[in-house]
Amino acid sequence: MPGVLSGLGLYANYAYTFSAADYGREDKYPLPYQVPHVLNTSVSFDQGGFSGMLSYNFQSASFLSTSTRLPGEQTKPEFLHSTFHLWRKIG
Repeated sequence: MPGVLSGLGLYANYAYTFSAADYGREDKYPLPYQVPHVLNTSVSFDQGGFSGMLSYNFQSASFLSTSTRLPGEQTKPEFLHSTFHLWRKIG
């Protein structure tokens, strides 16, 4: 990209997975710990001795188990993680 935007970088990745397993119950459930939706994005900038990056990672809720002791299904909640890095070149 020209001018000020010449140091700009973009990254995005999305994945979808599906499964259905028979656990001996009426309903079918996904495989344990399989996350159906995963999204990774990142924006970076590198120019004039400075570099920076902002990243996000999202994972949708995932199935953990069907317990005979607890009613219903057990799930892991959604997860969102973000990081920010800033660097300066010395010398």
